[in-house]
Amino acid sequence: MVNALFYLVKTGCQWRLLPVGFAPWPVVYYYFKRWREDGRWEEILDLVREKTRKQAGKMIQPTAACLNCQSVKTSLKGGERGIDGNKKVKGRKRHLLTDTNGLIMGIKVHPANEHESKSAMALLQTVKYKYDQLKTIFADKAYRSQLLEQVKQEFGWQINIITKQPDKKGFQLLPKRWVIERTFAWFEPYRRLAKDFELLPASAEAWIQISAIRLMSNRI
Repeated sequence: MVNALFYLVKTGCQWRLLPVGFAPWPVVYYYFKRWREDGRWEEILDLVREKTRKQAGKMIQPTAACLNCQSVKTSLKGGERGIDGNKKVKGRKRHLLTDTNGLIMGIKVHPANEHESKSAMALLQTVKYKYDQLKTIFADKAYRSQLLEQVKQEFGWQINIITKQPDKKGFQLLPKRWVIERTFAWFEPYRRLAKDFELLPASAEAWIQISAIRLMSNRI
């Protein structure tokens, strides 16, 4: 069942085109939907991330994290969407919270017209009880707003804004920020994630979780 979903997210094929070597597509879809709704994918992701961190010699609970989002186009299928005026993208944003190794700690998919500060609070609300050792979150200047104080007051976490050095020109490899950019790059070979093809943001989040599970499983 899981291998069928790994195949779907990697190749981007339609449900009905799932090869005969796997279970019938309605059965695979049933478990995808069921595990999405009962939070099973999130549970598996957490377990695999903890095992990956332990294998890398890290503590299971991270003390620092990275926050960023990626705007992606949506298909003609419909569902919630918006326009990111800065990047000229009509679709959704994939908001990620990762540890300093780039392993996903939290996901929130939302219309692209929502500002980062608003959607970041929604994302952090979903993980506030999971990471009791977390102290610092690294982010870019898009999060430089009242969000910093809100996060400090509500969660006790410090957001550190990483910016470019104004006296330097050209490309700059910014500390910590490159980590989450690399995480987005890890998903480029996954054709299901080339666009947001899902009607529901929850399904889009589940496919990112499945992709991350596959990536980390290959490390263990």
